[in-house]
Amino acid sequence: MKISSFSIGSSGTNEDYFLYRNMGINGYVIALADGMGGLSYGDIAARLACEATVEYVVNNYKGFHSETRMLKDALKTADNAIATKGIAEYKCPMGTTIALAIVSDYQMFYTWQGNVRIYLKNDNGLSILTSDHILNVGYGQTELPDA
Repeated sequence: MKISSFSIGSSGTNEDYFLYRNMGINGYVIALADGMGGLSYGDIAARLACEATVEYVVNNYKGFHSETRMLKDALKTADNAIATKGIAEYKCPMGTTIALAIVSDYQMFYTWQGNVRIYLKNDNGLSILTSDHILNVGYGQTELPDA
């Protein structure tokens, strides 16, 4: 696996965060997040999301029978961690995009939330595995869109 670059947004603060853990014979868990523009403390949200998802997978993977369910539960755990810390400590909503993968026995199970991409590189070239989730929450919007 190779991470070739991180982006730096217009704020000058790098809101990207990357974390992976070796789970021994169970493989690896990998998380990459990028704080959401328009919300406060994106760098902290990205770090919290990576830490929460990776910790959840590491602590629960052995004996779990559905990677799909595990990835979904890991994202819920991250969402709760960000919401709780944002309101309790920073008194504001925070958000991030995230890509999360479990690599085990020559298989990769993955999920993502937001505009973040996972690519597969092999002898046939580069293939995108994800699609952007676009959510217009009205940042800077002055009138409601037509229904």
